[in-house]
Amino acid sequence: MVKLNAAGVLGLTAGFVGLATATYNLPVNTVYGVNLGSMFIIEPWMLPNEWASMGGSGSCSEFDLWSKNLPGTPAAFKKHWETWVTIDDIYNLVYDYGINTFRIPLGYWIVEELTYYGDGSGREPFPLGGYPYLLRVLSWIKGAGANAILVLHGAPGGQVNNAFTGQCNPNPGFYNSYNYGRALKWARNMTRLAHNEGKGVVIGIEAVNEPETDPAKTPGLGQYYTDFANAVRDEESKMGVQCGPTSVGVKPYNDCVNLVFMDNHWQWGNHANPADSCRGHCIYDDHNYACFGGPPSQSLAGYKSWFCNDNRLDQNAQARNTPTITMEWSLCNNFGASVSDMTTIAKQQMYKYTSGSAAKGWMFWNFKVENRGKDWDYRSAVDAGIMPKQPGNGDAAACR
Repeated sequence: MVKLNAAGVLGLTAGFVGLATATYNLPVNTVYGVNLGSMFIIEPWMLPNEWASMGGSGSCSEFDLWSKNLPGTPAAFKKHWETWVTIDDIYNLVYDYGINTFRIPLGYWIVEELTYYGDGSGREPFPLGGYPYLLRVLSWIKGAGANAILVLHGAPGGQVNNAFTGQCNPNPGFYNSYNYGRALKWARNMTRLAHNEGKGVVIGIEAVNEPETDPAKTPGLGQYYTDFANAVRDEESKMGVQCGPTSVGVKPYNDCVNLVFMDNHWQWGNHANPADSCRGHCIYDDHNYACFGGPPSQSLAGYKSWFCNDNRLDQNAQARNTPTITMEWSLCNNFGASVSDMTTIAKQQMYKYTSGSAAKGWMFWNFKVENRGKDWDYRSAVDAGIMPKQPGNGDAAACR
């Protein structure tokens, strides 16, 4: 939840970049969404009691837990996949809470062949068996009439040192040709899924979630973005899928998926603009958490200044990162916000994430957490009156 200089590493097909011709396809006018976090990559802070019951005490990540070779681990993960997201959750969120899009964080190991060592000596210790549950969740989302975005949240080698990558690696190993290559295989697999079992529900595939913000630490990332675009589009071309014109509010039948990239301001300094890797339909992902390195003044007034004076989405429009969806945000805070305070900062954020030429909506993190805390649990926040039962665009008056 935490911004590339792009030396060429993989150098696949040159492809082309969609500068003036960049398009996008959103089957809704405004995205109102939630993340299905901790379904396929468990973040222990979100479900500490369940994690402990799975044998995870003292384990930072899924990799660490599976490295213990505990006999009950496979069954514990099967139970987790059976219960963390249910059909009732999906239909309830769509029909009772107005959600129209789900963001699904995935590890590369959802494609199990990518975890095996090339010399045949074994495999990396990640969960096996999650893929059928992904298909099940997608079928529920489709049945409810909503949409899904698939995200490479856990990249090969880990893109940062954080449990949300599935491993706590103090020396993130994603940024080399071998692991970029594995990520491209994941992308091709997800593309085939999007146009087969995921047809009519998967509207986007995201290249990688939250890479290092320092471009000096991400050699080759810009080239990876271009190669990712080419991998998805070339796979679609094999299936006879083409990119149509920009479309909003209409569900297409046989259109290409949106390529999704973290937006231009995620990295600081001299880095590649992801718009330069766009090919056909593209959308951009922004994350904003005031509780992590946010305003100097951790107070309601400080948060108002932080959210209401933020011009990041205007900057995205200037950088051709259009449309942008704020795919991760929450009500987390460091000043003990009351329900009234949270209501105010929710209105401010929803307003900023839906106003301006680049803004096309938001996706809350998360659909739930174990303790039902209103700062991270969407339905708990709505049920407390902090956010409206049917999601909306916030309130400009909250920023006056």
